[in-house]
Order: sequence, then C-alpha cells, then structure tokens
Amino acid sequence: MRKILFTLLGLSALAPASLHAQCNPQFTWAPAPVNNNLLSVTFTNTTATPSTGYTVYTADFGDNTTGYMGGTTVHNYTSPGTYTVALYMVTSDSMTQTVICQDTAYQQVTVGYPACGATIAYQDNGNGTYTFTASNPAGTPGLSYSWNFGDGSTTTGNPATHTYTSGGGYTVTLTVTGGGCSYSNSIVLYPTLPLVCDTLEAHIYAATSGMTVQCYNYSTYVPYSVHPNVVNSSNWYFGDGATSTQLNANHTYSTPGTYTITLINHWVDSLNQAVYCSDTTTTQVTVSAPQLPNYISGAVYWDSLTGPSPDSIKVWLIVHDSIANTLTAVDSQYIAPNYAYYQFNNPASGAYRVKAAVQNQPAGTAGWLPTYHYSSLYWSGANVIVHTGGTTSGKDILLQPGTVAAGPGFIGGNISSGAGKGTGTGVPDLLVLLRDNTNKVIAATYTDAEGNYAFDQIAEGTYNIYPEAINYTTTPSPAIHVGQNDLSVDNVDFTQSDVAIVPTSALSVKALQKEDGLEVYPNPAHDRLIIDNRDGSFHKATLVNVLGQSVLHPELKKGINTVQTAALTPGIYYLLVQGRQGARSLKISIK
Repeated sequence: MRKILFTLLGLSALAPASLHAQCNPQFTWAPAPVNNNLLSVTFTNTTATPSTGYTVYTADFGDNTTGYMGGTTVHNYTSPGTYTVALYMVTSDSMTQTVICQDTAYQQVTVGYPACGATIAYQDNGNGTYTFTASNPAGTPGLSYSWNFGDGSTTTGNPATHTYTSGGGYTVTLTVTGGGCSYSNSIVLYPTLPLVCDTLEAHIYAATSGMTVQCYNYSTYVPYSVHPNVVNSSNWYFGDGATSTQLNANHTYSTPGTYTITLINHWVDSLNQAVYCSDTTTTQVTVSAPQLPNYISGAVYWDSLTGPSPDSIKVWLIVHDSIANTLTAVDSQYIAPNYAYYQFNNPASGAYRVKAAVQNQPAGTAGWLPTYHYSSLYWSGANVIVHTGGTTSGKDILLQPGTVAAGPGFIGGNISSGAGKGTGTGVPDLLVLLRDNTNKVIAATYTDAEGNYAFDQIAEGTYNIYPEAINYTTTPSPAIHVGQNDLSVDNVDFTQSDVAIVPTSALSVKALQKEDGLEVYPNPAHDRLIIDNRDGSFHKATLVNVLGQSVLHPELKKGINTVQTAALTPGIYYLLVQGRQGARSLKISIK
C-alpha cells in the first residue's frame, strides 16, 4: 500500500508540468483586393497550437472591429491607412477551464488602394439600358478601361452604356490597365426589361363543389429573369355582388344558379404596388345544392434534379373502350407548375387513361416527355383508371425525362396517311419518339403541318423512331446508325392506316394469304396459338408486341406447331414468318 501511495504522489507532482503549454501567437498578412473591395487584407494565423487544452484566437483589426482568426481570414477596411492589428491567444484546460497560457501578437498593417484598382457602379436607365462607371480611388493617370457585359458585347472607355435585350443574370467584367499594372473587377447584374402588356392573358380555372366555387388565377406571369419584382394581382367579381382581392379566391353562393365570374389580373410591382398592365376575362359557373363529389384527379410530378420546372402542363382525360379497343380524348385542361394538380369533374362511369405533356417546350429536344399515368410513355402500357362514380383520386403522373446526348447527328422523316410524302397527305401534330438501342425514349417531337419531323444535334449512336398515337399499333423503324460516315439520316418515313403506323420500308412485307400454305388459329388466341405450316414453306417465326419488342421466337417445322401464349399480356401482336417464299405478317389478338 505504501508503494502505491508514493507512486500516486509522484504522478501528481508531474501533472502541472504535463499541462504546461507555450502561447506564441503569430500571423501574416497580405493585401487581397477583389472586385469592389479594394482595401481587403488576407490574414493567416500561423501559430503552432499547443497540444494540450483548447485555444481561442481573437483578432482586433485596428479599425474598431474584432473577429475570429483561426485560419485564413479576409477583412475589408473602409479607408486606407496604417492599422495596429492584434491577435489574442488564450489556451485553457478543457476540464477545469483554468487558463494555461495567454499572449498577444501585434503587427502594423498598411492598407492602400491598388494603382489600377477600380470599383464598378451602375445606373438603371430603364428599358434594359444601364450606364456603368469605373472609379479609381488611387487616382492613377493614363488608365484604360475595357468592359465585357456578359452577353457577348464589349466596349472600352469610362463610363460605358449598354442595353440588354433578354432577361437573366449577366456577369459584367471590368479590366483596368496602364502604368505597368492591371486589375480585374466583376459584378453580377439582373437587368430589368420593359414589360410587354400584350403578352398578359388573364385566365381562370374555376372548380365548383355544391354552392362553393374555388377560383384559381392562371393568368400569364412575368418570369423572374424578366422582372424579379412583378407579380400577379387579382380582382375577383363573383356575379352576386361579392368581390375578393385574393390571388386565388374561394366563394360560397347563397342561391343556386349560373353566375358570371370576372377576373381582372394586374401585373403589380411587389415593392411599390405600381400597376403596369391589366387584362380581364370571364367564366360562367353553375352552382347547386351539395351533391356527392364525382371526379377523377391527381397530381403531376417531375424530378427537379433531372430538369427545370415546366412553364405549363396540359392534361387529357381519355376514354378507353375495352370492347371496341378504342381510345378517345374527351376532356383536357391546362395546369400551372406552381399548382400541378388536375381534376376532371363529373365524368361518366367507365375506363379512362390520363396523359400529361409539357407545353411551350422546344420540339425535338429531350426535356420532359408526354407521359401517361403513372409513368408510361406509351398508351398501350398506361395504367387504366376504372371510374364508377364518386371520387377517383391519386391518379398521379410522373413526367419522364429525355436523356439525349448532344452531338452532330440528325434523323428526320415524314408520316403520311398512305399516298406518300409531298402529296398533301402528311399527318400533322403526331407525337414521334426517338429511342436508343435499348428502346429507351430519349426525346420527343411532333410532326408539322406536312407530316415532317426532325431530331437534330444528337450524338453518334444507334436509334429507332416510334410514332405514338392513341388507338394505333406502331411498328418502330429499323435500327438507325448515326456515325461519322452518315451523320444525317433522312427519309425515315411511316404510313398511318386506319389502325396501325408502320415504316414505309415495312410495307413491302406482304400480309399472310391462304395460298402461302400456312394457317394460324385461333385468332383471337387465349393460352396457345396453332401455326399449321402444312407445306413446310416457312422455317422461322417472331411474335412482336405493339412496342416493337420481340416476345417469342418459335422455330417452325412442317406441319402443326403449337405456341404457348398464356404468359403474354393481353393485347395486339404481330406474327412475322420467314421462309423460301419471303416474309409474311399477320395481326394477332391475345385475350
């Protein structure tokens, strides 16, 4: 016991020595002018921090300001001169808070304007015109001033005036040279452009529920890049004497009937409430005693990390007749991205599909692709909505993005109704999809008034074209190779018949006839398909779905061949057979 006690006393005697630390604060400094901060100084703490305790560094910059200086610190002085800068260092025991050591380092720091240093000031002259002025506090004679306004325009001299023609953020750069020195300065400017009142269109979306109407102001808005302070402002008149100034207004009528709702939408400066432009629109609503709600609704979503928010979205309600196998768009509506929710009121009971497409998106670009509920790019793969009355909600649509890579390639063609390109039979406004070699859709466009379409600035690679239209089965184009030897591929043409869209080149494949010595039954098929190759004229068969994907590859022998189809999804397919008499095709329905 005595030996142990002596040992503890010995360690206790050594403890203060182990806690001893040396405080020796040190720092360096250097002028560091940047942009309009011509008197900036960079301070670097070079102190060797003690290995015990914890240390706090505090700087007094000599201009009645203090701050933390633990590593590299930039301080902006407001006037030139010589300042006494102090770095205070205190090291304390982290357990007892006892100060182990403390010290202060001082240095004289002289701050002055750079010979070529210049600040930038600007004046908004209105209508996108700005005057920029450079100031050289050092007063250095013979300096030259060069300006780059960030939109491709440059000039020299001081001051300089420039007019911007489109909104956005621009980096204005000033370069000052002369007298053996140079300095570069820059600011970011968001020009305010004049508003074009003719582009303001007031628009109302009104949703009624019993005696209540919810009115949404879907009027044209001013993009932030054009004027960051201008917002929409509403004046509502509900036709029964009631009014509201809410942006989106809710109103309950006391008497059933039909009312005319008037919206006056203003473009208003949110800072000073100045009204720049106004437009008026009306709509009629009929309200009645409360009834059970009857609608189909959902939201439209997109991945904001994949692409920008769309400006406007259109949603279609499409009737699906499973007996006649037809699809017809019976209703549509525009929705705004800040309230991407659709609702079709009072639809009849039946089977439906819904589809969303971004409006005002440049044709042929990747962007957001037309998408069915929930996330299908094809009508045949969309989720069918069975509505039996009442509320059918949550039928959301996840917009699918295109992923086309930029390059020098081009693919184009025409879709006609049978007589051929250039004969006035082109199919206008038909959705055309560009797919990669895995059949992934990477871009979309629409045919023009003559049925022509084009995809340009695409990367080298292998693609195919797939026209998409409700109630039509599509055979995609053969593989299209875009490469150095053939960067432009034109005349990828299609013909649209009453029920199908096929490549023009595929029209040379004859339909199966009785004289071909081959019979296929039953059609429609259920769990199996019989191919009677009685003459042995054909040796190979392929079953293709409406997406152009091969799903079965049965080998044909002479005589009866049985193809199991129970595992296939019900729908329309094409049977392609090959043999010594050439190729033949037959449309097959799988129930």
